[in-house]
Amino acid sequence: MPLSKIKADTLGIISALLCLVHCILLPLLIMGGIMSDYWADHTHWMDYLFILLAFAAVFFASRSTRESGLRYWMWGSALWFALSILLHDMYQLAIVSSALASVVLVITHMINFRKHLIHHRLKSTAA
Repeated sequence: MPLSKIKADTLGIISALLCLVHCILLPLLIMGGIMSDYWADHTHWMDYLFILLAFAAVFFASRSTRESGLRYWMWGSALWFALSILLHDMYQLAIVSSALASVVLVITHMINFRKHLIHHRLKSTAA
């Protein structure tokens, strides 16, 4: 099994989980008075980094996916994720929406990762 398939799904899982932690932890730190709103306003670069990582991971992971339904879920959740992040400043629910999209991205990458492992094991035992 080519390493790039595993790396793409691993990147997708890790980056979506990090984004989820960022989306949950940052507001809690601000509400708790541990962090100021000023610092939070200067973390928008992370949002764009998470969008870039999500699209890169989905691009490389979906190229090798045999199931078109899973590919659509991956791309759909990446688009949902990006739109939600870009709308954070306009709509409060966009934060919740981006967190849900992160969860869907983690799930789809985990399914894809598992399918690659099963396919590889079946292929190696048949040989």
